[in-house]
Amino acid sequence: MNIEDMLIGFETLSRYGITLSSEKRLVIYNSLILIKNDSHFKDIFLWGIVRGLNADFYIAYGYQKDALIGRIFYYSTNCIDWFLLPEPKLDDMQFALRCSSKFQGDPSFAVQIEPEEMTKETLMKIVMNEETEQELKPEEAEEAEGEGDGDAIKSEGKIKEEDRLAAVVYMINQEAFILPRGALYKRYDGVIIDNKAFEGLSFIEGDELRNYLHLRVPQEKWNTNMLTRNEYNCAIDFLDTIDADKPEGLWIMKTGSEKKILYLKHLLWQGYLFYHIMKTQTYGSFYSGDGRKNLDVPFMM
Repeated sequence: MNIEDMLIGFETLSRYGITLSSEKRLVIYNSLILIKNDSHFKDIFLWGIVRGLNADFYIAYGYQKDALIGRIFYYSTNCIDWFLLPEPKLDDMQFALRCSSKFQGDPSFAVQIEPEEMTKETLMKIVMNEETEQELKPEEAEEAEGEGDGDAIKSEGKIKEEDRLAAVVYMINQEAFILPRGALYKRYDGVIIDNKAFEGLSFIEGDELRNYLHLRVPQEKWNTNMLTRNEYNCAIDFLDTIDADKPEGLWIMKTGSEKKILYLKHLLWQGYLFYHIMKTQTYGSFYSGDGRKNLDVPFMM
């Protein structure tokens, strides 16, 4: 959520038990405003909280020009000192998926990972390979390709909580973080910006999953949305819709306050919550959980 909307944001999220004290909100706001000014960010957001046993990780991000590919992520344990979140590596994603223990809250704490065989091809599918290949650094992508698609990657070792945190944030961004259709606008030069003309979804539009988009670089072919929409607009329909997510029923939709507020929950990443106040520009996403993927989804359907 945008830090300028934290008051109404946490008021809306409180229905599902996601709260933050006024003192904590004030500390976060003041510290992130300093980062915004020093880094010349256009906007800065509070992404969420990854809960730990001894301390929690607070995640934030901002951007200077492009609202999608220009995002820079930070983390903090005290809401005052913020550190850059490193770029996730393929091995870190594998280890993060296999790590069943909770976070400790110490960035330098190393977790031992038990041996397990997993191929690069399998892992790339799990963490959405098209997107991974696009966003990993050239040398990392080259290393990920290896000599063959089925080559085994590192199966045991240690992972620092800082690296595990980066991998978890990346995967949640890929699978869960969303926004309403029309909230972002793609300019003629390809730069993606906040859509000042966005007036919110209507009550009818809000009931359809196809009007919610993944906040990630598109993975579907460019003409996928065009073929499924009669009212296709290339300036706002350039992102993937969530109605095609598998398995079916992955998204849980709820309404509140006389159906004026819509909530969407993600079953794979429990703790993620999206909200939108219908017919207004107010919307936001927030993650508050332990950073562990829910692999019991097939049994919940």
